[in-house]
Amino acid sequence: MSRESPPTGTSGKVDPVYETLRYGTSLALMNRSSFSSASESPTRSLSERDELTEDGEGSIRSSEEGPSDSVFTAPAESEGSGPEERSPGQQPPRLSLRKDVGPMYSYVALYKFLPQENNDLALQPGDRIMLVDDSNEDWWKGKIGDRVGFFPANFVQRVRPGENVWRCCQPFSGNKEQGYMSLKENQICVGVGRSKDADGFIRVSSGKKRGLVPANALTEV
Repeated sequence: MSRESPPTGTSGKVDPVYETLRYGTSLALMNRSSFSSASESPTRSLSERDELTEDGEGSIRSSEEGPSDSVFTAPAESEGSGPEERSPGQQPPRLSLRKDVGPMYSYVALYKFLPQENNDLALQPGDRIMLVDDSNEDWWKGKIGDRVGFFPANFVQRVRPGENVWRCCQPFSGNKEQGYMSLKENQICVGVGRSKDADGFIRVSSGKKRGLVPANALTEV
Protein backbone atom coordinates (compact mmCIF):
# COMPACT_ATOMS: atom_id res chain seq x y z
CA MET A 1 0.00 0.00 0.00
CA SER A 2 1.51 3.30 -1.09
CA ARG A 3 1.59 6.16 1.40
CA GLU A 4 0.16 9.46 0.32
CA SER A 5 2.97 11.90 -0.11
CA PRO A 6 2.36 15.34 1.35
CA PRO A 7 1.92 18.11 -1.18
CA THR A 8 4.93 20.30 -1.60
CA GLY A 9 5.26 23.79 -2.81
CA THR A 10 7.45 25.08 -5.55
CA SER A 11 10.27 25.49 -3.08
CA GLY A 12 10.01 21.78 -1.98
CA LYS A 13 8.67 22.51 1.51
CA VAL A 14 5.60 20.79 3.04
CA ASP A 15 2.40 22.72 2.79
CA PRO A 16 1.75 24.20 6.28
CA VAL A 17 -2.03 23.75 5.93
CA TYR A 18 -1.61 20.07 5.26
CA GLU A 19 0.81 19.70 8.16
CA THR A 20 -1.70 21.29 10.51
CA LEU A 21 -4.51 19.01 9.38
CA ARG A 22 -2.31 15.92 9.68
CA TYR A 23 -1.26 16.83 13.23
CA GLY A 24 -4.86 17.39 14.27
CA THR A 25 -5.93 14.06 12.81
CA SER A 26 -3.10 12.22 14.56
CA LEU A 27 -3.94 13.88 17.88
CA ALA A 28 -7.60 12.89 17.54
CA LEU A 29 -6.64 9.29 16.83
CA MET A 30 -4.35 9.21 19.85
CA ASN A 31 -7.04 10.58 22.18
CA ARG A 32 -9.61 8.04 20.99
CA SER A 33 -7.14 5.21 21.44
CA SER A 34 -6.30 6.38 24.97
CA PHE A 35 -9.97 6.74 25.88
CA SER A 36 -10.73 3.29 24.51
CA SER A 37 -7.98 1.72 26.59
CA ALA A 38 -8.99 3.63 29.69
CA SER A 39 -12.66 2.75 29.27
CA GLU A 40 -11.95 -0.95 28.78
CA SER A 41 -9.59 -1.30 31.73
CA PRO A 42 -12.01 -0.28 34.54
CA THR A 43 -14.74 -2.41 33.05
CA ARG A 44 -12.46 -5.40 32.85
CA SER A 45 -11.20 -4.78 36.38
CA LEU A 46 -14.71 -4.62 37.77
CA SER A 47 -15.65 -7.76 35.88
CA GLU A 48 -12.62 -9.57 37.17
CA ARG A 49 -13.33 -8.32 40.70
CA ASP A 50 -16.83 -9.70 40.44
CA GLU A 51 -15.66 -13.00 39.07
CA LEU A 52 -12.63 -13.49 41.28
CA THR A 53 -12.71 -13.21 45.04
CA GLU A 54 -9.92 -13.82 47.42
CA ASP A 55 -10.47 -16.13 50.29
CA GLY A 56 -8.89 -15.88 53.71
CA GLU A 57 -5.87 -17.92 52.68
CA GLY A 58 -5.06 -15.72 49.70
CA SER A 59 -6.20 -18.13 47.02
CA ILE A 60 -8.39 -16.85 44.23
CA ARG A 61 -11.66 -18.43 43.22
CA SER A 62 -14.53 -17.32 41.04
CA SER A 63 -17.52 -15.76 42.81
CA GLU A 64 -19.74 -17.48 40.28
CA GLU A 65 -18.68 -20.86 41.54
CA GLY A 66 -21.12 -22.73 43.71
CA PRO A 67 -20.84 -22.67 47.48
CA SER A 68 -18.18 -24.69 49.15
CA ASP A 69 -18.95 -28.38 49.41
CA SER A 70 -17.80 -28.36 53.02
CA VAL A 71 -20.63 -26.01 53.93
CA PHE A 72 -23.51 -27.62 52.09
CA THR A 73 -22.54 -31.26 52.23
CA ALA A 74 -25.01 -33.08 54.46
CA PRO A 75 -23.26 -34.49 57.53
CA ALA A 76 -22.93 -38.23 57.51
CA GLU A 77 -25.56 -39.79 59.70
CA SER A 78 -23.92 -41.50 62.61
CA GLU A 79 -24.98 -44.97 63.60
CA GLY A 80 -27.75 -44.95 66.07
CA SER A 81 -28.36 -41.20 65.64
CA GLY A 82 -32.00 -41.66 66.05
CA PRO A 83 -34.48 -44.28 66.53
CA GLU A 84 -35.50 -46.10 63.42
CA GLU A 85 -39.19 -45.82 62.73
CA ARG A 86 -40.92 -49.12 62.22
CA SER A 87 -44.25 -49.99 60.72
CA PRO A 88 -46.65 -52.24 62.65
CA GLY A 89 -45.62 -55.17 60.50
CA GLN A 90 -42.00 -54.66 61.49
CA GLN A 91 -42.58 -54.68 65.17
CA PRO A 92 -40.95 -57.67 66.89
CA PRO A 93 -43.35 -60.33 68.10
CA ARG A 94 -44.40 -60.04 71.69
CA LEU A 95 -42.73 -62.73 73.76
CA SER A 96 -44.89 -64.51 76.26
CA LEU A 97 -43.55 -65.15 79.73
CA ARG A 98 -43.01 -68.85 79.65
CA LYS A 99 -41.64 -70.74 82.59
CA ASP A 100 -40.72 -74.37 83.00
CA VAL A 101 -41.81 -74.64 86.58
CA GLY A 102 -40.35 -77.30 88.82
CA PRO A 103 -41.86 -78.71 92.03
CA MET A 104 -40.62 -75.69 93.98
CA TYR A 105 -42.93 -73.53 91.83
CA SER A 106 -45.89 -75.87 91.79
CA TYR A 107 -49.44 -74.75 92.52
CA VAL A 108 -52.41 -76.40 94.16
CA ALA A 109 -56.04 -76.03 93.13
CA LEU A 110 -58.22 -74.43 95.83
CA TYR A 111 -61.54 -74.75 94.02
CA LYS A 112 -63.24 -76.92 91.46
CA PHE A 113 -63.16 -75.67 87.88
CA LEU A 114 -65.18 -77.14 85.03
CA PRO A 115 -63.78 -76.52 81.52
CA GLN A 116 -65.63 -73.93 79.44
CA GLU A 117 -63.55 -74.38 76.28
CA ASN A 118 -61.86 -77.35 74.68
CA ASN A 119 -58.43 -76.07 75.72
CA ASP A 120 -59.36 -75.50 79.40
CA LEU A 121 -57.87 -77.57 82.21
CA ALA A 122 -60.33 -79.13 84.65
CA LEU A 123 -59.44 -78.63 88.32
CA GLN A 124 -60.38 -80.46 91.48
CA PRO A 125 -59.50 -79.12 94.95
CA GLY A 126 -56.09 -80.47 95.91
CA ASP A 127 -54.82 -81.03 92.34
CA ARG A 128 -51.11 -80.26 91.92
CA ILE A 129 -50.47 -78.09 88.88
CA MET A 130 -47.21 -77.42 87.06
CA LEU A 131 -47.31 -73.89 85.67
CA VAL A 132 -46.52 -73.58 81.96
CA ASP A 133 -47.47 -69.99 81.05
CA ASP A 134 -48.51 -67.06 83.26
CA SER A 135 -48.27 -64.28 80.65
CA ASN A 136 -51.99 -63.56 81.02
CA GLU A 137 -53.04 -61.98 84.29
CA ASP A 138 -56.36 -63.81 84.59
CA TRP A 139 -55.88 -67.11 82.76
CA TRP A 140 -52.84 -69.31 83.21
CA LYS A 141 -51.74 -72.40 81.36
CA GLY A 142 -50.75 -75.44 83.38
CA LYS A 143 -50.20 -79.17 83.35
CA ILE A 144 -51.66 -81.94 85.49
CA GLY A 145 -50.14 -85.27 84.57
CA ASP A 146 -50.52 -85.49 80.80
CA ARG A 147 -53.32 -82.91 80.63
CA VAL A 148 -52.49 -79.34 79.57
CA GLY A 149 -54.87 -76.40 79.43
CA PHE A 150 -56.00 -73.03 80.76
CA PHE A 151 -57.53 -72.27 84.15
CA PRO A 152 -58.43 -69.18 86.25
CA ALA A 153 -55.36 -67.80 88.00
CA ASN A 154 -57.30 -67.06 91.20
CA PHE A 155 -58.36 -70.70 91.57
CA VAL A 156 -54.89 -71.86 92.60
CA GLN A 157 -52.28 -71.09 95.23
CA ARG A 158 -48.53 -71.39 95.00
CA VAL A 159 -46.78 -74.02 97.11
CA ARG A 160 -43.34 -72.83 98.20
CA PRO A 161 -40.46 -75.00 99.38
CA GLY A 162 -41.09 -76.31 102.88
CA GLU A 163 -44.85 -75.82 102.68
CA ASN A 164 -47.42 -78.59 102.84
CA VAL A 165 -50.89 -78.92 101.35
CA TRP A 166 -53.68 -79.60 103.82
CA ARG A 167 -57.33 -80.53 103.54
CA CYS A 168 -59.78 -79.58 106.24
CA CYS A 169 -61.34 -82.73 107.65
CA GLN A 170 -63.26 -80.96 110.39
CA PRO A 171 -64.90 -77.55 110.10
CA PHE A 172 -63.42 -74.87 112.29
CA SER A 173 -64.74 -71.42 113.18
CA GLY A 174 -61.98 -69.13 114.37
CA ASN A 175 -61.81 -65.55 115.61
CA LYS A 176 -60.05 -63.47 112.99
CA GLU A 177 -59.21 -60.71 115.45
CA GLN A 178 -57.30 -63.22 117.57
CA GLY A 179 -55.37 -64.56 114.55
CA TYR A 180 -57.44 -67.65 113.78
CA MET A 181 -58.89 -68.66 110.43
CA SER A 182 -62.18 -70.39 109.77
CA LEU A 183 -62.22 -73.47 107.53
CA LYS A 184 -64.96 -75.43 105.85
CA GLU A 185 -64.86 -79.17 105.42
CA ASN A 186 -62.72 -80.30 102.47
CA GLN A 187 -61.30 -76.79 102.10
CA ILE A 188 -57.73 -76.77 100.79
CA CYS A 189 -55.04 -74.71 102.50
CA VAL A 190 -51.26 -74.47 102.51
CA GLY A 191 -49.31 -74.78 105.73
CA VAL A 192 -46.35 -72.61 106.51
CA GLY A 193 -44.58 -75.59 108.03
CA ARG A 194 -45.04 -78.96 109.61
CA SER A 195 -44.13 -77.74 113.06
CA LYS A 196 -47.02 -77.18 115.43
CA ASP A 197 -47.40 -74.28 117.79
CA ALA A 198 -47.20 -74.99 121.48
CA ASP A 199 -50.99 -74.96 121.76
CA GLY A 200 -51.51 -77.41 118.86
CA PHE A 201 -52.29 -74.97 116.02
CA ILE A 202 -50.77 -74.74 112.55
CA ARG A 203 -50.47 -71.48 110.65
CA VAL A 204 -52.01 -71.89 107.20
CA SER A 205 -53.23 -69.80 104.27
CA SER A 206 -55.96 -70.30 101.71
CA GLY A 207 -56.26 -67.70 99.00
CA LYS A 208 -56.11 -64.31 100.72
CA LYS A 209 -56.94 -65.71 104.16
CA ARG A 210 -54.30 -66.51 106.77
CA GLY A 211 -54.47 -67.69 110.33
CA LEU A 212 -54.11 -70.45 112.90
CA VAL A 213 -56.05 -73.70 112.57
CA PRO A 214 -56.11 -76.69 114.96
CA ALA A 215 -53.76 -79.41 113.76
CA ASN A 216 -56.38 -82.08 114.40
CA ALA A 217 -58.69 -80.38 111.88
CA LEU A 218 -56.26 -80.89 109.01
CA THR A 219 -55.17 -83.81 106.88
CA GLU A 220 -52.06 -83.58 104.72
CA VAL A 221 -52.76 -84.06 101.03
